[in-house]
Amino acid sequence: MVRHKNIVDKLSYKLWKHLNKQYGTNFVPDFVRNTQNDIRALSNELNQINAQNKAPFVELNNASSFEAVSSRRLSVINYNSGKAPLNVMFLCPDKDVFCMEKLFRLMEESSEFNPVVGVFPYEHLDPNVKFDISKYGKVVQYLEQKNLKYVLLYDFEKKEYLSLKKFQPDIVFFNSTLGLKNMNRFMEQARNAITCFVPYGYFLSNAQGHIFDTDFHFKMTYLFWESAVSLTLSEHYARNHGENSFFLGYPKLDTFFDGHLPESVWKKQSSVKKNVIWAPHHSIENNPEHYGYSCFNELADVMLELAEKYRDKIQFAFRPHPLLRARLNADERWGEQKTTEYYQKWERMENTQFSDGEYIDLFLTSDAMIGDSISFMCEYSAIDKPYLYTVRDDTVSRKFNEFGEAVLNHLLYEAPPLSEKIEFFLQDVVLNGNDPLAEKRREFTKSNLLPSNGKSAAENIFDFLKRELRL
Repeated sequence: MVRHKNIVDKLSYKLWKHLNKQYGTNFVPDFVRNTQNDIRALSNELNQINAQNKAPFVELNNASSFEAVSSRRLSVINYNSGKAPLNVMFLCPDKDVFCMEKLFRLMEESSEFNPVVGVFPYEHLDPNVKFDISKYGKVVQYLEQKNLKYVLLYDFEKKEYLSLKKFQPDIVFFNSTLGLKNMNRFMEQARNAITCFVPYGYFLSNAQGHIFDTDFHFKMTYLFWESAVSLTLSEHYARNHGENSFFLGYPKLDTFFDGHLPESVWKKQSSVKKNVIWAPHHSIENNPEHYGYSCFNELADVMLELAEKYRDKIQFAFRPHPLLRARLNADERWGEQKTTEYYQKWERMENTQFSDGEYIDLFLTSDAMIGDSISFMCEYSAIDKPYLYTVRDDTVSRKFNEFGEAVLNHLLYEAPPLSEKIEFFLQDVVLNGNDPLAEKRREFTKSNLLPSNGKSAAENIFDFLKRELRL
């Protein structure tokens, strides 16, 4: 992928040109400085124009208005006209990335939609990620506990997938693109339905073609991006210039901001302690061009040593990327036995624990995070908590796209995996409460990660579909 030296300037100009055309403003953004700060500055300026002109939220963040639908969307609308309720299927191979509950509830309570979750096995294209039938069972158990209506898309007796056409969906929600088997098959089966994509995380890596411009993205009816910056990048990198792209907020963040009262998920301690999460990424391979973010091998022993050293002051939760264990099991340096023994160490110590599954309460009841998991860089910053990013080597900075670079350079503390900066972070930021990046995190979150109209992402998507489909 060719990197564009002045990408921020080009994207800024494109948005400015649209604003002048649509709203007749005399505003000229200050984007002549080619720095990553321009992304945040531009977003702040756009919000100011939004307030001055009282422009509709979606129209401000997308070149095409609600009325300017594509011919494909218009044909789908005509196909479904007069039909109510519309059958909506949310595809779900993994409960840990399912973030559609609030939207599901809104549809469930309405007379226009009939929502259901479609469950299928989590089969990864990477041969090192072995098929885990327990993950399938956990999805079913989760949906039953939440009382969410679901259907099974896999027949275990016949060992075959069921066609989506059997359930006659009018709208299908996807949240996975790369890595999982049968995504293309489901997409083909849903070609006569409205298809919607909500990312399972923040896409910050330097793989713009895979993130924004695959056939999957091109064929999708609506792409509901997780940030205003991703929308801008989609308009630049996608072959259709983001014609089907929108930013309406990110459903995964809804739970953090809807007044949810978290329950403690930490081990009981004899005294009050700070709570720190260690979240290593799964990409332990050596790759100077792509991936290769994880500092797990360098920090595996160090983090246990730090937990022992600060046992009277800090609790640590080991919250690895879900794919890390599979990578370690297949790695000749680790293997299944050594990996299992390591994970068990985190369970045995008085002030440590292993955490998997849902992490909303874990995040909300924690004080800080150390790690190199990509999406967490944004998710954790969005809830206004300090994140120390462990920088594996000097190749890491060029493995992020423009969005990732802005987050890394301006919102996170940084440290090499074997430096004293990690312990300094624990002492100064965690224990002493010195957090100079706090205000920058708040500004960035407000300008780039949250809807500007005061509604939740689920409410915005719900309203958007009703308006688009003229329900």
